[in-house]
Amino acid sequence: MGDMQRKYPTWHGYFEFITTVAPPTESVNFFSAQPCAHPYLQDTSAYKPIPFFSQYDKGDTSDTFFNETLRTARTIPHALAVARKEVLNLRDKAADERVTGSAGQPDYVLFVHLASGLNGYRDTVHGGVLASLLDEALGCCVEGFRQQLKAGERTALYTANLNISYRAPVASPGVYIVKAWLARRDGRKWFLEAQVVGEDGKIRADVKSLWVSEKPRAAL
Repeated sequence: MGDMQRKYPTWHGYFEFITTVAPPTESVNFFSAQPCAHPYLQDTSAYKPIPFFSQYDKGDTSDTFFNETLRTARTIPHALAVARKEVLNLRDKAADERVTGSAGQPDYVLFVHLASGLNGYRDTVHGGVLASLLDEALGCCVEGFRQQLKAGERTALYTANLNISYRAPVASPGVYIVKAWLARRDGRKWFLEAQVVGEDGKIRADVKSLWVSEKPRAAL
């Protein structure tokens, strides 16, 4: 894989990274040929291709599960994210001053090529892998909003709850879409939802999730 040694430029914050660093050409070319991804990658689309942040080496021990273990020809050989342009243009605005996302208009979309090295049952992706993908997509989605808050409000966010429903088996190898969106925010509580969708449009798994931000230091 030509982009296996991707490094994260440490001078970038998350928001600056996804808006200034081009996604790998190899992944863009792969998913451009997939009918399910094509509508998201057109110039007239409401979405902008961005790098899948979790697959980049940060120079420390963070994200090693996705940038090492799950970035091989036998696991996830190709991954590409897109973000809704409306969300990327929220810079300098509060995250709760926005039209919320939905399944039909997700804030963050992750295209993944899942190989047979992720199997649990024969020719079927392990449910724990799907849970990890959903959680990671939700994390990237909510991080895009967190980074746009005022500095004093930009505290760390943590997964508090993942309520996953497995709707249908995820066959491997195959190409799948993970759609994530911020449903609403209530103070330090962020309510997000996501789906794993097949190329046929059928939902394979979905999740409702609660993320909680740390209290600002002044409030501790």
